[in-house]
Amino acid sequence: MNSFRVSRCYFQEVAERIVSCSLHGFGDASSKAYAAVIYLHVTTTTGSYVKFLASRSRVTPLKQKTIPRLEFLAALILVRLISHVEEALGLEVDITYLTCWTDSKEREWKPFVQNWLNEIRTLVPVNSWKYCCGKNNPATPSKGMSL
Repeated sequence: MNSFRVSRCYFQEVAERIVSCSLHGFGDASSKAYAAVIYLHVTTTTGSYVKFLASRSRVTPLKQKTIPRLEFLAALILVRLISHVEEALGLEVDITYLTCWTDSKEREWKPFVQNWLNEIRTLVPVNSWKYCCGKNNPATPSKGMSL
């Protein structure tokens, strides 16, 4: 990549009155990595804008894990990241709501993993989670890359 810019002025192009701001986080995993990405959605009186805010990714551990387990780890870094972003922006921007998107389904976990699940539920309420199929998920770590 020769040139890549991410604007830090999230409201530079917004000339209209802001009606609401929301955070949307996406988490996904592949056999090689898992990742999370956060976007700011700004709704104005005449339209809306979407801005990239932050992302995190991790290479999968050398000890092979199942895809559901990696999806769970993606959800964990997602909630940690979105709660950090919400806290950082909360002083400057009134965040109306946040939504986390994933393509994994909840299931029963061993006690060790259950502690992580409790952290996820503490940082982001259950009703803030939505389904997003893998091919439409911008957090899919293998999109456009060969690892």
